[in-house]
Amino acid sequence: MLKLIGQMEGFGIPGAVPTTHHNRADLRHGPHMHHPGGPKHAEDIGTADTVAEGDSDGERQLRLYADRTISVDPETKQLTKPRKMTIHDAIYTLAPTNENNTARYLAYVCHGLGLPPETPMAHALELKA
Repeated sequence: MLKLIGQMEGFGIPGAVPTTHHNRADLRHGPHMHHPGGPKHAEDIGTADTVAEGDSDGERQLRLYADRTISVDPETKQLTKPRKMTIHDAIYTLAPTNENNTARYLAYVCHGLGLPPETPMAHALELKA
């Protein structure tokens, strides 16, 4: 799943932030992330020293989503019955509509995984994509 997310974020494209920052998932923060511009840039996309460290943080974030119980839909902001995060929930959290074409992002990841958006993240992470 991280590979698909990276493709949507532009990882591997020379000069693209996910590539230059070794951060396939375009995360702002993670255990291996730092902000070379200093504290005023702490909300910018994080930089890892290596792709392996960036990927470790990306996989960690996806596992956190798989373990998370939510009661507000990240897309609609409406209350829902408490449930584990789905692919839909994770993508709308990771790539919010104010920053991305989230519906296209979700469709791309779901197509790549061969799973519907309502698939629990825990199941999605069992697949190799």
